[in-house]
Formats: sequence, structure tokens, C-alpha cells
Amino acid sequence: MEIDERPSTPSLEDGEVPQSTTDRLRVPDPVLWATINAALHISTPNAHFIPSPPLDSQTIQMRSDGRYGHADHGLSPQYYSSTFPHLAYLPKPTHPQYRPLLVFSNDLGPEDIETIADPARDHPLRRLRRHVRKKASEGIEVLTSQLDQLISGQRQSLSRELVRQAFATLKLGQEQKMYLDIPMPWGSLLRVWGTIERLCQEIAGFIEYGRHLIAQVNAPSAPTNCEHHLVGAFTRDASVLAQLYFHGVPVWYISTALPKLSIPASLVDSSRNLQPLIPPSFSDEKNPFEAWADLGSFNSDDPTSILKRREYDASFTANPYSYRIQDEH
Repeated sequence: MEIDERPSTPSLEDGEVPQSTTDRLRVPDPVLWATINAALHISTPNAHFIPSPPLDSQTIQMRSDGRYGHADHGLSPQYYSSTFPHLAYLPKPTHPQYRPLLVFSNDLGPEDIETIADPARDHPLRRLRRHVRKKASEGIEVLTSQLDQLISGQRQSLSRELVRQAFATLKLGQEQKMYLDIPMPWGSLLRVWGTIERLCQEIAGFIEYGRHLIAQVNAPSAPTNCEHHLVGAFTRDASVLAQLYFHGVPVWYISTALPKLSIPASLVDSSRNLQPLIPPSFSDEKNPFEAWADLGSFNSDDPTSILKRREYDASFTANPYSYRIQDEH
């Protein structure tokens, strides 16, 4: 597949493959394709399945596991965002270079917590067991240290906006780390665990994206074969298709053209099992938990929804003397 729609003088500020090193990037013909409707088709040059694309409009609401369900960039492919390009590079917990992600990939269970009993409370306080806290804290430190070293050593090669976003994520990750030692209700503990999982995945995404940018300053190399370890992204832009392909990121291209010489496939749901909005209660809970706030509905490619999530994470405060999280609006 020849990419005819060439971008104008890409740079590290844009986060794209430098144009000066090659006149044309050749992306192979699709290996799979599927039909969305009579007018639109999805194809991929490097993935082994075709996921269902995000809905045109998504309701953004944190679920009981601290993730955002079908709208979560770390759980299933979303549309590529030029404002937050690193979100296309999020690794799965199976990625061999980001082992700390495995710590957070398992759901919390009764064996992971200890209960601080208080008959006067509607919701008893829970705290992670010492060995769980230790592993989680060490995992956060490993990833934040890797990103900090990357930025410190290659800051002149990275855009100011990318560095700003990365430092903001590092700061939020360190703030969330403090909650690992604080007793809180079960619903709040699940939120903390899922939020830290999202932030660690995003920190790893910054590392993955930054390494590709630095490596591609002089010339694009052969595609990296790590598509089974990254979540990937959808795009309607041929230049983004080329960028992600040459960075080894699973990419699904949406267009009106019917792909040729490739295998038709069925759409599959690539996200993890959708968790309920309200977590199941333990037997000693006197009242059910409440769902987290509905942040609104957004177009699936609207970066505002990402900003809303960041604001909601930053508003989090754990009050061990209260029965719930206080959200500062």
C-alpha cells in the first residue's frame, strides 16, 4: 500500500516519522479487513484480528475497577489522538519490557486485603496487605524511574508538550502511590488500584513512544515486531497508519476503499470483561456502594474526554475517617 497523503514536514513536535529521511513510506497491503457498514471498511497491515471500533459517542464513567470500560485506551483500541499520541503505544501487561504492569493486571480479591473492623461504619475500611503494597510500590518506582531517565537523557529530542504531559503523569502516579498505605472502603480501594494500573500503563506508553521518537530521528528502521504486546489504535489518517506501522504498533485503518488481496474477518471485542459500575459488597457492608460520577458523553476522537479523566483522577482524595471518597468539583 503506497501512502500518497504525505504529511507536511513532520518533526518530533508532531510525533511522526521524520519526512526528511524517506520520500515515501511503503505500508504493506492489509493482511485482514472487515466491513463496518456499506460505506466503511477496517483493514490492518500488522494485527491478527479486527477489533470493533469505538462507538461514535461514548459515555465516560469510571467503573468499579477504576478503569473506563470500552472507552479505556489501555483495555481496547481507541482512535489515535494527535493531542495524546502516546496513548496509541500503551503496552499490555504481557509486554516483556514492562513487567511491573503484571502486578496490577490481576483483580484484587479478599486474599489481597486486610479489614480494619469498626461496627459503627457502614463501610469497613480495607487496606492492601503488606506484600501487595510492596510489589505495587516497587512496580511504580521502576516505571517512573525509567521514564524520568528517558526524559532527563533525551529531553532535547522530545517536544515540550510531550515532556509536560509525561511529568504531569509522573506526578499523579506518585500521588496515587501514597494511597497504597491508607485504609479506605472497598469501593475506594478498587478505584485506587485501577487508577494506578491506568497510570502505570500510561507511563509505560510514554516510554515506548519516546524511545521510538528518539530512534527515528535520523531514519525509520524496519517495523518493530511487538504488535502482540501493544494495545494499538484506529485511524482514518494514512500518515498515522504509516507512523504506527513503522513503530510496530497495531493499527486499524478506516476508509471507504474496499481492501484487496487480504482476508476478510469478523469484528471481535478486544476489551477485557466489562466490570460493573458498582462493586459487589462484602458481607459486612451495611449499605451498597454508589457509582462514580458520570463525566459526560463525548465523540470517540474528542481529546476533551481524556482531559476530563485526568481532572477526575486529580480530584481524588482518600479520607480514612469518611466512608467514601470525596470528589472535589
